[in-house]
Amino acid sequence: MSKKLLIFLTIISFSLVTLVLLRDINTRSVERWDEQTNIDVVSESLTDNIFYISYKQEPFFEKPPLWYFLTIIPVLYAGQSLVSYRIVSVISALLIILLTYLLVSKRSGPRAGLLSILAYLFIPQLYLVNPAGYFSSHTFNSADLDTLQIFFIVFSIFALFYDKKPTPLLIALSYFALALGYLTKGPFVLLPLFLNTIYLKRKGLKLKGLFYYLTIFLIPVLLWHLYMQLTFGNDFTSAYVNYHILQRGFTPLEGHVEPLLFYLQLFFDPRLNLLALPITISILSFLRSGKKDSLKKYLLIFILLVMVLLTLTATKLAWYILPLYPLGIIFLFI
Repeated sequence: MSKKLLIFLTIISFSLVTLVLLRDINTRSVERWDEQTNIDVVSESLTDNIFYISYKQEPFFEKPPLWYFLTIIPVLYAGQSLVSYRIVSVISALLIILLTYLLVSKRSGPRAGLLSILAYLFIPQLYLVNPAGYFSSHTFNSADLDTLQIFFIVFSIFALFYDKKPTPLLIALSYFALALGYLTKGPFVLLPLFLNTIYLKRKGLKLKGLFYYLTIFLIPVLLWHLYMQLTFGNDFTSAYVNYHILQRGFTPLEGHVEPLLFYLQLFFDPRLNLLALPITISILSFLRSGKKDSLKKYLLIFILLVMVLLTLTATKLAWYILPLYPLGIIFLFI
């Protein structure tokens, strides 16, 4: 395949994924859970105080503020429409796909990069609401926080692994991206934070360096927690920390009870994910080969830990599995 043809097909593939993401963002009805709440929070904050995130005239403690702040920008300048409310997720999804392409192309060549773009079209759960009858209202183009957080996680991996030896700047950006991921949707980013730190420690980075990069993550996260605690006191602690983090993990909230192997069921259901078998074969092949590939090891541990943690989490929602898909696609094609 000639270089020009490859570039042309890559542009066409990326354009096709873009069209899929944009196809219904202004016509699809708003989902009652959680899209409507997110839209209401942004709308109310615009009419009251754009620096004060509120819902029904009360401080909004359910999630950190970054997605809401970013979504205020298109709504403020382009008006209140479904496109404005969903565009942050669409842009985040396109950036995830772009980073996937760049990382795969660097590791395995532009043909593999092209296939990694097309692979995103084989995961219906990324685009369809309630696919195959599962309750799954969060997608890559819904007015929800998931896609933005996944972007920051993928960027963190990209910054750490794009070069064989990441520069201090790239490592700092990797940790700062995880801080922004926390400020988007909370503590799920602690998992890649842990893996990043273990990886760098095994690569020979001294404790002083690790402490420096961890500080880059901790400063914005702790400042937000400190501000919220000083401003709202026990109301914040009770609503955000106790209910939305601790209780969600240990007790099934709002009736979201599913079988123990619910996430394996989702992952291997071809109506949601057509790449389950290729990804599984790729994982088994890598394990049998005994090859020492740092990125593949990182991704494999990440995927397995996510699956275990989701399985052990009491509150089970189908969209919690969304971060696994970009990880699986990168693993499949590098």
